[in-house]
Formats: sequence, C-alpha cells, structure tokens
Amino acid sequence: MQGKLLDVELSIRGILRGYGLKVGEVSRGRFEARIRELTAGHAILETVIGAMLAARMALWNEFTRLHREMLKIARADRVCRR
Repeated sequence: MQGKLLDVELSIRGILRGYGLKVGEVSRGRFEARIRELTAGHAILETVIGAMLAARMALWNEFTRLHREMLKIARADRVCRR
C-alpha cells in the first residue's frame, strides 16, 4: 500500500512536470497544498490532479489505519516485544 501511495505521488509529479511545473522538495504533510498551489487556475489539471489527490488521500488513510493495527498486534505479541 505504501508503494502505491508513492506511485501516485510520483505520477502527480510526472504529470505536472509535463506542464513545466515542478513540485520540488516538500514534506508528505504539505504535498497536497503544494500541488493545489501549482494547479490553481489550470482547469484540466485541477480536475485530473484533484482525482489523483483524492486517491492519494484514500491510500494514505488506509495505510495509516493498517499501520496502527499492525503496531497493536506487534505490541500484544510476546515474541515481538523481546
């Protein structure tokens, strides 16, 4: 799931690069804001990238939920706590 999240982020960067827009270094938390900043005023990009950002957000939410569950399992397992 984490790999697919990265794939979506890299795809977004690639699409924007085709329009001459570079994201640059940005934290995962600021990624969406930076992308929206770059696509503002470009109707087609706002539509396409908006859908990709929604998919990214869904992947991120599920990844964090799954990660929390795995941490709970690991904390409860005697072998993992050694």
